[in-house]
Amino acid sequence: MFAGLVEHIKKDPSSPELVAHTGDMVNRGNKKKEWKEYRRIADSLGDIPLYPVCGNHETFMGKRMKNFIKYASPPGGKDYYSLKHKNAGFVILNSYAPNNHGRIGDEQLQWLKEALKKLQGETDVIFAFLHKPMVTREDYRHPEPLKNHTAVKKIFKEGGVNVVFAGHEHRYDHQEENGIHYFIAAGAGAHLYGDDDDVFFHYVRVTVTGDYIITEAVDEKGKAMRQVKIPYSN
Repeated sequence: MFAGLVEHIKKDPSSPELVAHTGDMVNRGNKKKEWKEYRRIADSLGDIPLYPVCGNHETFMGKRMKNFIKYASPPGGKDYYSLKHKNAGFVILNSYAPNNHGRIGDEQLQWLKEALKKLQGETDVIFAFLHKPMVTREDYRHPEPLKNHTAVKKIFKEGGVNVVFAGHEHRYDHQEENGIHYFIAAGAGAHLYGDDDDVFFHYVRVTVTGDYIITEAVDEKGKAMRQVKIPYSN
């Protein structure tokens, strides 16, 4: 399924300029065989940059974290980082760092504040990525949100974040809270959770225009659906 979705991404009519993975690239982060298979498929993206988010299956033990750095190849060998592309800023967080499972640690929170402050002055829109969802629903398989989601949401709001993408709950979802749009995009290969209309294999296409951030979930057959238009001031 992951390989098939990657093929759709490569042929996507929007001509993607970058891809972000919301985590759980492998099932067992200490198994090099799984990492090499992930790498084989991910490398087929060719020249399209791939930015990884650390998930719970990549971590838990120091050895697993080392494999994430080696095989997922995050920029600068960091498990959380920021970047810019054209008029967009990106912060990629690690919600499963050692000793901080399911939360964003204090050191990372301070880094986040400073990274967002810098991006606010240099970009028009800001996207945030992490594995553990910050907004959930009671009927989820994992209904517990990020442990310190209230503090992180405050930083996101003050830091000008427009859109947040998470993984972990194997499905698609979109909710808006306090002007920030929260998505779950976790349907790229593992078994799905639930049976409602938003449970399907997919990736999310994101387009930034002069007036809107436009998102669309693209299913395993390449069909685009669930369009969301998010206005922003540039």
